[in-house]
Amino acid sequence: MPIIDDISNLRLATIGNYNSKFNNYANIQDIDKLTERLYNNLFNINTEVDTLRTEVDILNTDVNDLQNRKIKVEYYEVVPGTSSGNQITIPTGALINLGTFGSSKDAVLTTVDGANVPTWESPRTLGGIVITTSLDVAGNYVFSGTPIDTNLAIVYSLTIAQKDWGNLNQLNIISESEIAETAGEDKNYVHNQSTPTTVWNVAHNLNKRPSVGIVTSAGDEVEGDVKHIDNNNITITFSSPFGGKAYIN
Repeated sequence: MPIIDDISNLRLATIGNYNSKFNNYANIQDIDKLTERLYNNLFNINTEVDTLRTEVDILNTDVNDLQNRKIKVEYYEVVPGTSSGNQITIPTGALINLGTFGSSKDAVLTTVDGANVPTWESPRTLGGIVITTSLDVAGNYVFSGTPIDTNLAIVYSLTIAQKDWGNLNQLNIISESEIAETAGEDKNYVHNQSTPTTVWNVAHNLNKRPSVGIVTSAGDEVEGDVKHIDNNNITITFSSPFGGKAYIN
């Protein structure tokens, strides 16, 4: 073979080899760009996962706070009128609040109708003497006399967490309320009167004589005769029975 042909073949082979190397280098650049893009996507995904975890933690905290939210409930239980020195059945998770009805009363008694619903009339003895009752945190009670009624309702106040709300007999709830914190550590109280009545007994426990705003269940603002029993209890009297909310501040 002529020398010139050998040189030509060598040149072509050399050029081909360089072209191959250049093409491989271009492929490596593409792979590097793809790797960088995948890394950036993975970084963004990890950032989103961290954000979601933070949001889940916040949500779990909110749920936990909601479940542990304390609610004050005015509650009643129907008991035999002929019995005394017995115990009421305290709902699981609930604590009895003592001294919440003014004048250090721990509970009040009322007669009931044929459906065992409170009539808000005081029970009496055969001689016409009004009967009261004692109550302690264990649920023990003693009547001050022997009622003429077959059944009576003991009305008392309890505190229960939201998570234990299902342990209450919803039909026996007279009212419910919660205390909310405001700026400057001042407190206010929202009393929810679910059972229509002419007299609302409100145990706000704010340790002051607060202002009172009243809204009916229909959303109308009304006024009532507000009496401050002490720094923690008030009664609101109306000319006709209705339910609604009292905003205590």
